[in-house]
Amino acid sequence: MGKTNTEETTVVLVANKDIDKYVYSALRTPKCVIKARGTNVKRAIDTALICERNYGMIIDDVTIYNSPLEMDDKVRYVSNIDITLHKEV
Repeated sequence: MGKTNTEETTVVLVANKDIDKYVYSALRTPKCVIKARGTNVKRAIDTALICERNYGMIIDDVTIYNSPLEMDDKVRYVSNIDITLHKEV
């Protein structure tokens, strides 16, 4: 689980761990961005929805985009998602 802090905003990079780990990381700060790519996009969406439904966090923004990935002299496009959440005051 990758986690970086940028001016009070925590970036949670979603990979292959249990969703509970990402939910816990998102709940530790007042504002966070959950990022995922490829097959982990579903896990990022589930994490954001659990934070919203069970813990009262608010989803501010959802950004979906593709990024090029070069493998074996071929360019493939991988789906990415960024979900911005904040705690209700």
